[in-house]
Amino acid sequence: MKLTSLHLRLTVWLAATCTVLFVLTSCTKTADEAKELTGATPAAQRVPNSKPRCTDILETWGTKPADLTFTGCADASFGGSRTLDYLYKVDGAKAKPTEAMLMTNYAMQPLKFACCGWEPALNATGNRLGVKRDNNGYDYELSMGSGETLERDWNKIDHFTVTVSLYLDVI
Repeated sequence: MKLTSLHLRLTVWLAATCTVLFVLTSCTKTADEAKELTGATPAAQRVPNSKPRCTDILETWGTKPADLTFTGCADASFGGSRTLDYLYKVDGAKAKPTEAMLMTNYAMQPLKFACCGWEPALNATGNRLGVKRDNNGYDYELSMGSGETLERDWNKIDHFTVTVSLYLDVI
């Protein structure tokens, strides 16, 4: 089964509360049951003693474009879930190869202009972010965006940001 952004969020949600709001019932899910529902790797099946750390993860995976600069990591929170975000930036004039790499290697959708900036478009199944399961069994989401801008010419945009997110609540 192909891992999607929805799968990761559902795994986090099941691990955190296991309350199925849309049918108003509660459940108790084991890690194996969560994997069956979501395709995510249960912690027990991950490589023992493999702890995520702040590193140039795209370089580690061998897919980092030459013009993409690793700027560090940040702890973040999304919908009640904690993430370790690996952060990158690329000049607007050099951003097309980075977008192409994310689309080719991680199934991220092409960027589109929405209101006040560039972000991945939704595909027919509602996914927009790229996904990656590493050799240790950790699941990542990948995204790219411009930040707030009205500029539609990428050559005039200072930089785009690439974020690789690891959900810490499911590791």
